[in-house]
Amino acid sequence: METYYREKKIYLKHQIRDVVKFVLTLELFFSPAVCKRSAEDEDVADFYEIVTVDGVLTCVTVCNSLHSSPKRCFNNGLCRVYRFTGPSCE
Repeated sequence: METYYREKKIYLKHQIRDVVKFVLTLELFFSPAVCKRSAEDEDVADFYEIVTVDGVLTCVTVCNSLHSSPKRCFNNGLCRVYRFTGPSCE
């Protein structure tokens, strides 16, 4: 009986891993289109990426610390994304 449960546990781990891979692939594939629709200005949509926040897919700019490559501003600067210049610290 113990072997049965151990095998089921391994099987479920593999299933969960496959589902997570699939979801991450979907996020990467649909990220540009989804974030382009949610961006205030289509010209700055390239500076957005989709991330999961509390189980919800959310578009964030490079100014957000959740972005995979966030822009860091020093000396209390604020990051803003501009139409023609992209991210900039003020």
